[in-house]
Amino acid sequence: MNLFLRETWELFYWAMFCPSKLQQRMNKWCPAKEKDGKRPDTNSLDILLFSFNFSFVAQYFLLLLFLSLPLIVNIAIQGQQIDWLQIPIILLTGYGASVWFLSYGLPVPLIWLMVYLQQPDFWLTGLNEALDILPPLSQIAVGLTAGTVLLIITNVLTFWFLQNNRLSLSHTIFVIGGTVSFFVGSWLASENWLFILSATGYSAFVLFTFKNQLKTDDDVVVVAVVVAGGVAFFVAGGVAGGVAGVTTLPLPLFMLTCILVAFNFATEQKKWLGIITAGILTLLSFENLGFNSLLTIPITLIFYYRLFPDYLLSTPISIFPSLPSLKRFSLFRFNDNPIQSLKLLPPHTTELLWLPLPNHDRILASAFRSNTSRAMETFKQMQALPLPGFQSTIKQALPQIIADQLTTVKTLAELVSIAKPEHPLLPLLVPTFYQSDSEAENTPQTEISPYIKPELSIIFPRLQGVARDIEAALEASNGALRERGLERVLDRLASLSAQLPALGLKPPEIKRWQPVITRWQRVIELELEEQQKQSQGEQLNPFQFGNPVRLNRDYLFKGRRKFAEDIVRRILNSDRPTLILYGPRRCGKTSFLYNLPRLFPSDVLPVFLDMQSAAITNSEADFCQGLVRAIYKDSKSQGVLLPTPPKRNQFKESPYTVLEDWLDEALEKLEDRQLLLNLDEFEKIGTAINEGQISLKLFDELRHLIQHYDQLGFLFSGVKTLDEIGPNWSSYFISVVPIEMLYLEPEEARELLLDPDPEFTLRYDEGIVEEVLQLTHCQPYLLQLLGAAMVTQANLHHTDKITPELLKAAIKDGFINGEPYFTNVWTEFTGESEEEILAGQNLLLNLAKGQQPNTDRDEITEKALQYMLRHHIIEQIDSQYDFEIPLVKMWVKRS
Repeated sequence: MNLFLRETWELFYWAMFCPSKLQQRMNKWCPAKEKDGKRPDTNSLDILLFSFNFSFVAQYFLLLLFLSLPLIVNIAIQGQQIDWLQIPIILLTGYGASVWFLSYGLPVPLIWLMVYLQQPDFWLTGLNEALDILPPLSQIAVGLTAGTVLLIITNVLTFWFLQNNRLSLSHTIFVIGGTVSFFVGSWLASENWLFILSATGYSAFVLFTFKNQLKTDDDVVVVAVVVAGGVAFFVAGGVAGGVAGVTTLPLPLFMLTCILVAFNFATEQKKWLGIITAGILTLLSFENLGFNSLLTIPITLIFYYRLFPDYLLSTPISIFPSLPSLKRFSLFRFNDNPIQSLKLLPPHTTELLWLPLPNHDRILASAFRSNTSRAMETFKQMQALPLPGFQSTIKQALPQIIADQLTTVKTLAELVSIAKPEHPLLPLLVPTFYQSDSEAENTPQTEISPYIKPELSIIFPRLQGVARDIEAALEASNGALRERGLERVLDRLASLSAQLPALGLKPPEIKRWQPVITRWQRVIELELEEQQKQSQGEQLNPFQFGNPVRLNRDYLFKGRRKFAEDIVRRILNSDRPTLILYGPRRCGKTSFLYNLPRLFPSDVLPVFLDMQSAAITNSEADFCQGLVRAIYKDSKSQGVLLPTPPKRNQFKESPYTVLEDWLDEALEKLEDRQLLLNLDEFEKIGTAINEGQISLKLFDELRHLIQHYDQLGFLFSGVKTLDEIGPNWSSYFISVVPIEMLYLEPEEARELLLDPDPEFTLRYDEGIVEEVLQLTHCQPYLLQLLGAAMVTQANLHHTDKITPELLKAAIKDGFINGEPYFTNVWTEFTGESEEEILAGQNLLLNLAKGQQPNTDRDEITEKALQYMLRHHIIEQIDSQYDFEIPLVKMWVKRS
């Protein structure tokens, strides 16, 4: 019994102050059915009517009865016997109003009490007037019988169509048939057309509202709707009588009524409901109160938006968290337990906070410093509440919370984690900064976190960039390179610290973030000191043989200006040919494409598109969306802002139409500039077509773009030419110019070895550089491979000079580190079929031993020979064959 009463009290308190906790109770006691894998919230209609949880309903009736006690006492003292009929009417009216929203019914007994105290006989007067208006009982009986019969027929038909999964038709019959039933019944039972139209209109509204409760697996819903009709009758009668009585109340009692209505309506948390309620109450009271009714507006708004009592009671606690001792009076210092202060404030005490409490954000930030996990619980509660008071508090507190978290870092690992979605706290606080590109594009602008201040948008992405730079520095191949990377990060932090005023941050904001930068600098300096101890005398290793050389390491990219000039000349020609950049793997094609923005003039904007990405070749919609994203991103990085790309779902129905519409708008922004679309590993398009992911319509679209968009140029990059890939390519694309990329010029290769980085100090014995050029045939990947291996050997032997002995050791390391490259040559570029590959491998083994191919070789061997010539594995000088790259010959010989 005690538990039942305590839960009843909680039900009342939560209904008045904490709707989310009441929602949790309703979800627990009456779980809604899952929809699309999610379980929606239980609404008042479900728990009070359709699903009917007995314990909850009993507690709610007990609440209504408790609130009706003053009226019961008055009826017992001075009322008549017939007045007791008011009690069930009040209970049903309150219960029926609660079906729409749970707190709506709670003020009904108190409002009824005020009307009763003012006019004790209004009940009898209204009842007598109703009896005088009613027609004879026989006519009423005929109407009720006819309406009931029609309603039963409607319900039977509705239920039958439900069982046969005809949901839409059952809804139609339910609404139309039910409305007709009420119309016929009221027409036969009454001679009052106003009553007929009112009853029919109200019934139609109720039936239309309830129709979505009809499900194929609900076999009791029809009975429930009949009950709903009875409840609706009492609600309509009770509300009509209550409104009629309320409009005659004197000013003090009417103001009290406004307070009750506004206070209970506030729990619905609708922005405009308070204003609408104030307007309706003013209109209702104007005839009785005249211009005094205008007082209704401020009274209603104050209690609807809970300026009183919620806000007024919470404000002193938020200003003086140390109450009741009042030991400290500063607005910005807290007692020793900010978590306890936070528990005394919303949302723990009330969730109806329309205005932000003063100092609330500082208490929240202090609580995070004191106990992060418990403060995070409060933060999540506030985040889930829609009212602007909580949103504003979070928005004001977040910069300080995040700054505090960033100031506590102690190691570089903690700094690196700040840029990753796996960070234990920050992605929960500011998820916007941890979205992937696809997530960001598919997130509507209205769903982006409203808690992000401009201050955070300015500083936090820059700090994430610093964290990513630290990670890149730590991944360097040797200590000297890591040391250099960390030094660059320190320079960037120092620059950021100096730029804070120019970025638009105000003095208090600068004061907040300076400690973060100072702390980070200290952590990096400590790590840098450790790196310097470990790498004393170690040579910088700038060579990069595993990945393409990107634009941010342009000093490592040498030569290729001849190719760049040739491409620019061709794309500016009037015939605008399609360019095919082809050559063996690892010859620097992708590095060349990455560095085109540096090599090209400003009126040509290169756009890079990696066709190895499954996200691009998965469908035609993905290809078009990926192309638009690449154009937008690369143009922006080169200082040209194009229109925002369409969202991914816009491409699904008509990808090519969306693509061309966007291009038409974007190309206008380019003015005289031209776009060069670089499709790297373009053979993957053919693979996607063969696997059915993309249709041949893509070829039609590409040819259309080439022929009709003068500002677009295309450069396909891959291992093969169009003729070698297949007939589809060569037949769809005309005016194709192949450009083969092979090796660096000797002087370019020499520059790469001698000057790969401004801080490179390694020296070579006489003849070493020439020997490396001869061994690698100036192949870019192999130059980088041996260059990195020579630096590693120099560091192992604590020297700054490469000798012939160290070169031999570096070659051995190169064979180990470059195993994937050599294996790829051995297995993929010795022939096309299994027979050709085997024959090609035998040819290479013989050439490595100094044996020339037989002149009377068979057809398979001849094909393998020609295939390796085509892909520059071997070369023919006069009538002799040999490896084109001596280092490959050494690898085959030692294998």
